Amino acid sequence: MPTVNFIRTFNNLFDLFNSRNPFAKGMKTPLKKENEFYWRPFLKNASQYIKHLKLSNGSYLHTTTRKVPFIGFLVAIETFLKMFDDEVKTNNSLKYLLTYKFSQDHLELFFCSVRYEMTLKYIKQITFLHF
Repeated sequence: MPTVNFIRTFNNLFDLFNSRNPFAKGMKTPLKKENEFYWRPFLKNASQYIKHLKLSNGSYLHTTTRKVPFIGFLVAIETFLKMFDDEVKTNNSLKYLLTYKFSQDHLELFFCSVRYEMTLKYIKQITFLHF
């Protein structure tokens, strides 16, 4: 069933791209050397699957005006594979990759906290100057 395959593939991609816990199992696992046999083939297959998705007129989705999310997934897949190979396998600078740390939500939370702290400092300065 094509619809089931599509939903499962993207559900598993979202889970893998949202790994937060170093001890998680299944598709929510961090990218480690010990479990590379599990997630690397999935990412390679998902990449090929996305590249071969077509509209009803036969054009590939990643070449149409609706390409942005599909290209985003392809870039994320290649980026995580390259980062894992460079930082975990080759340099041994990391034990694993928690992919959640690279998500936009994580960056937004960080900058939100920075903005909050800056606002507090600004309010304290105004209060001090007022009295």
